Amino acid sequence: MASFDVVIVGGGPIGSTVARLLAQNGASTCVIERKEEIGFPSHCSGLVSRDFIDLGAVPEHLILNRIMGGTVYSFDTASYTFKNDIAYAYVIDRTGYDQFAYRMALSKGAKYILNSRIKSFERRKDCLRIFIDNNEDFIDTRIVVIATGGSFSVKKLFAFNEKPTEDIKTIQVETDFKTDNPHLVYIYMNNNIAHNWFSWVIPINGDRARIGLGTDRNENLLELFHRLCNEWDLLKGATIYASKRVIWHIPIGLARESIKDNVILVGDAAFQVKPFSGGGLYTGTLSAFFASEVILKALEKNDFSRNTLKEYERLWHPVIGREIERERTLRDIYTTITDIDKSEIIKELNRINVTKILTTYGRIDEPWRAGFPLILRTGKIVARYIGRKFQKLFKR
Repeated sequence: MASFDVVIVGGGPIGSTVARLLAQNGASTCVIERKEEIGFPSHCSGLVSRDFIDLGAVPEHLILNRIMGGTVYSFDTASYTFKNDIAYAYVIDRTGYDQFAYRMALSKGAKYILNSRIKSFERRKDCLRIFIDNNEDFIDTRIVVIATGGSFSVKKLFAFNEKPTEDIKTIQVETDFKTDNPHLVYIYMNNNIAHNWFSWVIPINGDRARIGLGTDRNENLLELFHRLCNEWDLLKGATIYASKRVIWHIPIGLARESIKDNVILVGDAAFQVKPFSGGGLYTGTLSAFFASEVILKALEKNDFSRNTLKEYERLWHPVIGREIERERTLRDIYTTITDIDKSEIIKELNRINVTKILTTYGRIDEPWRAGFPLILRTGKIVARYIGRKFQKLFKR
């Protein structure tokens, strides 16, 4: 039997950040991770902002590429390219960053139990008793932090039964692939392949890239990936091996509940994911700081009730929740317009000058800042969107 102030379920970058912040402030901390090795496989595109680089203290050697802009393609090959004078985003070694966060937590005194899952728990008078599937012993703890990404099983064990508004299924392959400009990302919008989402090519360097897609439908992702390679002109003729594909899902929504007595959700587990891009590293890391602050105060007070932990929601909702709400509006527009509309938007962007909007407001952590002005510049698209909304309203 062991006893810790805090048990964190999930040893990804969000869970490890919580572990580091707590351990360096004197809280005894244990991380339970189902994988045998931290960071494998990597369920992420690894495209992040400057804000995340700073917040996550990402070492320079883990930055693989600097992205200066992008090219967006429609289903009918219309395209628009924008470039910036400074880095718009960064491609990181995602496995390397997971391991970096893990080593930082270890260096502060956090303990890890790998290749393990929570089997059950008991709520006792002064703690939670956690039982692990590969160990007959148990762990007593005062707070459990669930940082299990999009996985639902541990949350359900602790009676968090809320489902995301949407569940985006994604597939990605890291492969040899050359692009004309390795400092641009490439986005392809075709609802027959990536329904209500998009496909991407993210160059790691001049010879290698991450290629993937997402969809809100329950379809065969490998078939969709092969279709992508055959239909997107950028990929036609390239030799792309999908044998080492990685599949994961992205929970989209706004959690109504992220705490219970003695339990806190962080990151994707709390749906702290950007609805328009699916990014969760920055928002999840930010929530890790909020959660750690509240947990340390709870340990000082020796009070782990919902009433005390409620401060966590008062911290993250005004910051992360507000951003999620803004992006949900942007996503609502995106899912309403057709592929033909998207093609017309791209053609319109080539006719009008939007460089200033993109260079001034373009931030991958806040896409609404550029997204709304761009949509308003294409007035007929907004008119169609509003018209469809009224049609839906009258059909009810």
